[in-house]
Amino acid sequence: MVLKPANRQASVGVQLLDRVDSAVAETAWARTTAASEYEQIPDRPLNWRYVVEERLVGPEYSVEALVRDGEVVFENVSAKTVVDGPYPIELGHLVPAPLDAGITAHFAAALRALVRATGFGTGILHAEWILTGAGPTLVECAGRCPGDHLVDLIDLAYDGKVRLSLIDLLAGRPAALPARAVQAAAIRFLTAEPGTVTGVSGVDTARQLPGVRDVAVDVEPGSTVGAWTSSWDRPGHVLVTGADPEGARHNALTAAATVRIDTTSGGAGHAD
Repeated sequence: MVLKPANRQASVGVQLLDRVDSAVAETAWARTTAASEYEQIPDRPLNWRYVVEERLVGPEYSVEALVRDGEVVFENVSAKTVVDGPYPIELGHLVPAPLDAGITAHFAAALRALVRATGFGTGILHAEWILTGAGPTLVECAGRCPGDHLVDLIDLAYDGKVRLSLIDLLAGRPAALPARAVQAAAIRFLTAEPGTVTGVSGVDTARQLPGVRDVAVDVEPGSTVGAWTSSWDRPGHVLVTGADPEGARHNALTAAATVRIDTTSGGAGHAD
């Protein structure tokens, strides 16, 4: 099963449980309720809520959509890569997802059913799905722009400006909407062994590689890197484009593997 907060972000407190007995439940509950967002928590009283869900097995995707008066006017399917283990942290995203027409149509139908069921009017949706044998199964949905630079990936892939299109839609103005993807884009998050950072290398080399649009490292010598328990624990990313999804994925993996984050553990982080 899955234990997670109902009103937090960045996978904070989300845990996948292989079994449930009293000891496992007690430990999982303690970890979930104690999960921190560091400086991201607003300075106001907050009431956390928690849910337990069925654990589904299958590849994970998200659908980003612009909606006007209940009609989907733009949609994109992104493929995501999630790390193994009890904390399902996203390691990367690929836009657009390399899916055949039939599966893409299933996502389109599921998204429209979601819009109708919720009575969503005008705005942007970011819905996360697991593709099971029964088809796309909804995990969660937010009426806001997605994180993890997904809007930047969509802008690069579709040669558009999603945020400006969203503003026009909300203002009731005609909106310039992305049409078809003209290339692919991907993000890959950097990894590092837990410990104190002793050195960072390869950043300038990575920035010169084919398709690389951005390399960001959020740690420096002296920083502490911990095991990933939420998206806030990732130490950096590379953002790339490619002629097609496979090309973008290759460029992302190559660039991420070029950046080295050394720690006192004696290991170095790189793309898996």
